[in-house]
Amino acid sequence: MLRVLVLTALLLLAPAAALAAPSGAPTSEASFNVLVGRLADYSAAHQASMTIASDLVVLTIDGMEKAQALSDEGAGAARVTSVMDAQEALIRAKIVALQASRVALPPFPTDAFNRLALLAPQFKGKAGAYTQVSVAAVKAIDAAIQFAERSLEPSRKAAGGDEEAMADLAVELVTGVKLMLLSENAMLDVAIAAGVPEHPQTALAESIRASNTGIAAIFDYQVATMSGERVDPAVAASAIRTSAGEARAAALRMAPLAKAMAATLKRGGPYSGTEVRLLKILDSYAASSAVEIGLVEVLEKVAALIAGGTNTPEALDAAVAPVDARIQRRMQLQADRIALLKP
Repeated sequence: MLRVLVLTALLLLAPAAALAAPSGAPTSEASFNVLVGRLADYSAAHQASMTIASDLVVLTIDGMEKAQALSDEGAGAARVTSVMDAQEALIRAKIVALQASRVALPPFPTDAFNRLALLAPQFKGKAGAYTQVSVAAVKAIDAAIQFAERSLEPSRKAAGGDEEAMADLAVELVTGVKLMLLSENAMLDVAIAAGVPEHPQTALAESIRASNTGIAAIFDYQVATMSGERVDPAVAASAIRTSAGEARAAALRMAPLAKAMAATLKRGGPYSGTEVRLLKILDSYAASSAVEIGLVEVLEKVAALIAGGTNTPEALDAAVAPVDARIQRRMQLQADRIALLKP
C-alpha cells in the first residue's frame, strides 16, 4: 500500500523576514530581531504540531499494515488482541499529544507582523490572510485525528480475519490520506495567496501543492481499481504527470528566486548577524529544490508503472520507498529555516 507522509507546516513567515531585512542600523536590527523572533515562535509551534500530526498519520498506517499482517498469518485471538491493544495505545497517546499541542497553539502575532510589514510593503494588510493559514492548519490537524480514530475499530476487526473490515480498511486508508492531502492543499492555497511570488518559499509551497495533487490522483486511481471501476490507465497516468510537471517547474524556480533575493541583501559585507542568518535561510532553498524534485521523480515513476500496467503492490512499494525520507528532509529544512529566524 502506498505510504505517504503529509501535513507539513508551511506558514510563509520566512518571506516576511527576508523581505523586511533591516537597513543596517543597530537599533533597526535589534527591533527587527525581536519582531522576527515572535513570528518564529508562532511558526515553530505550528511546525511542532504538524510534525506530531504527520507522526500520527504514519502510526495509523502502521496499525493498518499490522492488521493486514495478522490477518494474512491467521493469528489467534490472543495475539490479535495483544498486538492491536498495543497499537491502539500508541495511537491514542499520540492523539492526546496532538490535541494538547493544538490547544497550545499561539495566536498569530498580528502586531509584530504589521510592524514588519512597514519594512516590507508587500505584506501590508496581509495579516488577516496569514491568520487563515493557521485556521487551515488546525483543520488539517483535526483531519489527522479523525483519520486515526476512524481506523481503530476496522483495524481490529480486520486483524481478526474480517474480510469486509479489511476491504473497508483498504478504502479508508486511501481515501483518508487523500482527504488530509487536500486539507494540506487548502492550507497551502491560503499561504500562497498571502505570500509574494518572488520568494522561494512561495515556490516551495506551490511545488508541494502540485505534488499533493499528483499523490491524490494516485489515490483516486487506487480507489477506483479497488472498487472494480473501469479506469483508463493512460488518463490516470497523464493526470499524475501533469501534477508532477507543475511541481518540478515550481521546484526549479526556488534556487533562482533565492539567489535573486540574496543579491538584495549583499552589500559587499561585512554582514550583520541578521543578514548572515537570512542568507543561510535563502541558501537552504537549493536543498529544498532537490528534495521536491526527488518527490517529482517518484510521481513520474508511479505514472510510468500505471501507464505500463505494471503497478503491482510490490512495484508501487519499491517506487515510493524514498518518499518518507524525502518528506522528513523537507520538514527538517523548514524547521531549520524557522530556527534561523531567531537571533
